Amino acid sequence: MGEKELPGKIRYKKIAHYLKVLEDTSLTSFVEAYPKGFFVERFQLDFDSDVIFQFTTKQIDILDELSGKVIDSDFLEARVIEINSKKIENNEGVITIGRSASNDIVLYNKTVSKSHAFLYFPSVDDTAYVADLKSTNSTFINDEKITPHVMYQLVDGNEISFGPQTKLIFLTSKTFYDFLVSLKKSRQSQMDS
Repeated sequence: MGEKELPGKIRYKKIAHYLKVLEDTSLTSFVEAYPKGFFVERFQLDFDSDVIFQFTTKQIDILDELSGKVIDSDFLEARVIEINSKKIENNEGVITIGRSASNDIVLYNKTVSKSHAFLYFPSVDDTAYVADLKSTNSTFINDEKITPHVMYQLVDGNEISFGPQTKLIFLTSKTFYDFLVSLKKSRQSQMDS
């Protein structure tokens, strides 16, 4: 909390990290530790002309993984962003998203606006909302463009696109925990066979 975002500093973890956390954590403790949920990156590693060498163009898709298909080991490298505030002076229940280091969630992509959107979590329930801040490249929920300055309720599995390239899947803490449990069981059964 209260720390300034530094370019290049990793502020996300990978699914493999949370599998380790799961070993010593009950559902109740997990939800208490991560009350606002997670974004899991849905991405395809496409060729980037600014990168000299790339290893793969494999697509990693959390929605496919959630549906119970066989888990690819590359999937454990998918990035996970904990939804939380890093600013002490933050408005209660508001999580800012954008390219600027002053945001709670910083997305390093030139198609993401400096102040792109925000999430809102009313204190009365576990509901999450997203609103676009009139960003240059818009915000989309499940490929539907949302109207700037209007709050839209999120549900588990919603794909939120911040501009055309940054696609994240919203998961509540309970759903992410259940997913990790099933992922762990799936990996164990793959190892046993």
